[in-house]
Amino acid sequence: MTGTDRSFETDYAAPTRDVGKIRRALRVVLVLIVVLPLAYLAIYGRVDLHRRQVQANESIDRIARVAQEHAIKVVDMDAELQSRVIDGLSARTAADISRDQRQLYNWLSRLTEGYPEISALSIFDSSGSLLASSREYPVPPVNISGREDFIGARGVWPSKYFSLPLRGVVSGSEVFVAAIARLDAQQTFRGVVTVALKRSYFVDYYRDLIGANRALSLSFYRRDGALIARYPPVPFDAPQQPLDPEFAQALREETLSGMIHTAAHDGQPDRVVAFRRINDAPLYVAAAVDERSIVRAWLGSMAIVTLATLLPCGLAFVLIVYALRWIADDAGAWERWRVGHDQRVTADRLTAQERRMEGFGNLAATIAHDFNNMLMVVSSNLDVARKKHYFGIDLEVDSIERAIGAGQAITRRLLGIAGKQPMNRENIALPEWFRQTDALIQTAAGPGTRVIYDVRDDTWPVFVDAHELELAVVNIAVNARDAMSGRGQLRIATRNVRLPDGQHELAPGRYVVLSISDNGRGMTPEVLERALEPMFSTKPAGTGAGLGLAHVLAFCRHSGGTVRLESSEGIGTAVRVYLPGSTGAVPTVEEPIVEVAQAPGTESHPRILILEDNFEVAAGMEAVLDLMDCDVTHAKNADDALRLLDTGASFDLILSDIHMPGSMNGIDFAEHIRRDMPLQRIVLMTGYAHELDRASERFDVLAKPFDLNVLGAIVKDLRAHAV
Repeated sequence: MTGTDRSFETDYAAPTRDVGKIRRALRVVLVLIVVLPLAYLAIYGRVDLHRRQVQANESIDRIARVAQEHAIKVVDMDAELQSRVIDGLSARTAADISRDQRQLYNWLSRLTEGYPEISALSIFDSSGSLLASSREYPVPPVNISGREDFIGARGVWPSKYFSLPLRGVVSGSEVFVAAIARLDAQQTFRGVVTVALKRSYFVDYYRDLIGANRALSLSFYRRDGALIARYPPVPFDAPQQPLDPEFAQALREETLSGMIHTAAHDGQPDRVVAFRRINDAPLYVAAAVDERSIVRAWLGSMAIVTLATLLPCGLAFVLIVYALRWIADDAGAWERWRVGHDQRVTADRLTAQERRMEGFGNLAATIAHDFNNMLMVVSSNLDVARKKHYFGIDLEVDSIERAIGAGQAITRRLLGIAGKQPMNRENIALPEWFRQTDALIQTAAGPGTRVIYDVRDDTWPVFVDAHELELAVVNIAVNARDAMSGRGQLRIATRNVRLPDGQHELAPGRYVVLSISDNGRGMTPEVLERALEPMFSTKPAGTGAGLGLAHVLAFCRHSGGTVRLESSEGIGTAVRVYLPGSTGAVPTVEEPIVEVAQAPGTESHPRILILEDNFEVAAGMEAVLDLMDCDVTHAKNADDALRLLDTGASFDLILSDIHMPGSMNGIDFAEHIRRDMPLQRIVLMTGYAHELDRASERFDVLAKPFDLNVLGAIVKDLRAHAV
């Protein structure tokens, strides 16, 4: 065996022994090494997170219960002190209390002794003036008639009123006040007895209860949601953060206790809040934990567990991978051959698919080209038949014309699939064009749709393919009819715009905006985003191909414009078509050929050379031109035409098909003639759009099958220039 043969054997020979079972077993172990630890971590992580959440909930509930018991003791102590003061004062008047102020000061001081939470125990008369206090003797001239606790106590008697945090008038410290009204035997308001409680006392107690855990908070609220005290503390004059709506609702409904998960709001994180009411008092304590802290602690724990779990599994994974690679080396030859074979098969399949698509496109274009030639033969001979006055076959002629129209539609579809649809652009005056197509548009929109036109007479002409414009407008009208369920209003309007450079995706210049709007159901934003995509349709299967608006967009782009969609659900849709405005003259509508043909001898006989490899097409065109008193010469290809021109023959017009056999096609021939004879008039003809852009840049192009009245207009123009 030669060296080359040995190389081939090494590269492409099958493995010498079966290692499939070992490889499969190792792969199973490899998968288990990955799957089992990950499954364990997933299950453990879920259970551990749930456990931590339960523990956090139990912790804040326990803290809330302890804070509740503490608050109950304080409130009960306040009630006891106020009751003793009211009983001790009995029926004393304000004058009596003022006279015995020193005695009352000593008595009140003894009552508050041993209660560090109390800042002052005070007595006020019915006008709000301070009569006696446990804090100072003699009392300063203080009046609280306008303060919240005085007004509240007078209004809620016999209940006790708890104020918002305030700064004590005498002590200057931050307090909140428990106030209760004092009445005489006739239930006349004599004043209030207040207990000023230190906020710092509650803050310090809550700090000791929570400890160093920054994720926890403990708060003291009134029933209306007003914050009295909190740890971590907040500044005295800081605005209160709004409560979670669910928590605030629970306080308003005087719920005895509960636990609420509050969503993040106004800078506050997601939290779990456990709250409890202070007996019958309008007060609540609430312990909260930041859920992010639970997740952070869980992630830290999971990181350690994950590292401890995956490290040994990772080492085993590396060893098994190494073993699989070692085994793979023994089977490398087979794998290389298989991969190479698959690549070749894939490449062959892709190549075959490309060839099929290319062949399909060429086939469609060829069929369309030949079909267009046949339509030209039928159309031209039909015009000749009309000219020769064959009577009694009107129905048959109409049937032939309908068949020609159907054939033209077929060729357009074929050329659309092949991407070779020719465009026969011309200057179109939209006001006149809409007057002529109104019946067609009304039919497309449906009998229940009212079509309103706002087409201004000063609208600029547009340079587009008239048939493609008609299809675009009809497609939009059909879509509008479906959106309005057959009944509604379709508004068609035009306006002239000038687009400056750099402010639009279109080239700067003159454009006509054709707006077609309906009052149908409109589109959702998702549908609006995809409405111009080919094959996208919201209609039921089998009722729409999704090509209507895509055709409109393709037509506009090929014409040098674009499309904009505006739609709102329940209001309607507006399609704004941007078409390039033209400065050229709009061609006048010509009479039928039989009317424009001139009598022999009255005018010149234009000399026309027809280059067409299809003799039947050429014969049909020649017959029509003969009826127009033209001298027609036929050449089957460019080579014959050049030989004819070399003999000194001259022609007023050369009509050349683009696709012909011979050394050059129609475009090459036209360019050759234009170089040698710059003034020679040349018109090209084509059945599809291959190299159409190249042709239309310098020459007039007719798309087959064209209306033979066009030939009449060309002949008339030739005679006009000849004169």
